Amino acid sequence: MALISTWVGYQLGLLEKVIGKDQNAYDFFLNMLPYSFYSFFTIFFVFYIATSCRDFGPMLAAEVRAQSGEVLRVGAKPLMDKELTEMSPTNDRESHWTLAVVPILGVILIVAVGLYISGSASVGSDAGLRKIIAAADSYAVLLWAAFGGSLIAAVYALARRNLNMEEAMEAWITGCKAMVIAVLILVLAWTIGDICKDYLQTGPWVIGQWVPSASWLPTMTFVLCAVIALATGSSFSTMAIVIPIAGPMAWAATGGEGFDPALADSIRFATLSAVLGGAVFGDHCSPISDTTIMSSMSCAADHIDHVRTQAPYALTCGLTAILAGYLPAGFGVSPWISLPVGMLAMAVLIRFYGKRAEDEVKNAS
Repeated sequence: MALISTWVGYQLGLLEKVIGKDQNAYDFFLNMLPYSFYSFFTIFFVFYIATSCRDFGPMLAAEVRAQSGEVLRVGAKPLMDKELTEMSPTNDRESHWTLAVVPILGVILIVAVGLYISGSASVGSDAGLRKIIAAADSYAVLLWAAFGGSLIAAVYALARRNLNMEEAMEAWITGCKAMVIAVLILVLAWTIGDICKDYLQTGPWVIGQWVPSASWLPTMTFVLCAVIALATGSSFSTMAIVIPIAGPMAWAATGGEGFDPALADSIRFATLSAVLGGAVFGDHCSPISDTTIMSSMSCAADHIDHVRTQAPYALTCGLTAILAGYLPAGFGVSPWISLPVGMLAMAVLIRFYGKRAEDEVKNAS
């Protein structure tokens, strides 16, 4: 949904091959944004869950356990080296919140500046900001940011005298060692994803089983993209597989004589937006997705526990996106009606079905 990002650059490249040269891909992307039902509903859902402190399903059980003093369930295997999870300060020097915030801000700043520098080197500084960001080498920039963030964290800790040089280097090396397990899992996940995409042809096979009517096209596209992303663990691959197929299908289904132009636009925008939303939804639920693995790793959580606890939340947002968003959009309902209706439905669900973990602990005691 970000207006300027490497994601948008990738998505525009795919859209340009579908919508034709007579339309501007970026303008088309902007028209698609109101139909990004899953993305909007997920952001709202997370915000409401966080502010209301209400949970349900496996996440509520995990929160109750954590409130009772057990952050990890018995038998859990955190996706992080034990040496890192068991680290503790070796001195009594006072810590400070800026020790965490400053390196993170440094990473963000390095990414922003790095994308501009890298993109400018490719297309020139006279190009628009969107083209510069799209042309940037995001992988190289992320490496710069990771190293820069580590350096900033070490220097800042040394400056505040929270660590000496030996302790800082030991902490950095321990952190690198803790990444090995996650890197191995990522490599295996990417391998499975490539096998599904290049050899098993999972995406084209799934799409080939179904030819929907025009009004059902956004809904079915969302479901199919979710299945493909779940199986492959890659939202990028899903977009690359489905957009070249779903785009022409949407134009063919809505291009007949007498077809309402307003309804045709609604179906086309919703269908291509459903590709992006469904790909991310499947990615959120997939245990072999790199972003899911990195989420488990960053929190030192048991990976399967993370997948199991977030799946009901992702499914709630996905079902709401279908019932309140993509399905009505296929029949011409405005997204400006669907968005508040879907958000209201989720707020009611959380309010009356969700429970506060601390209340559950009190009731149990």
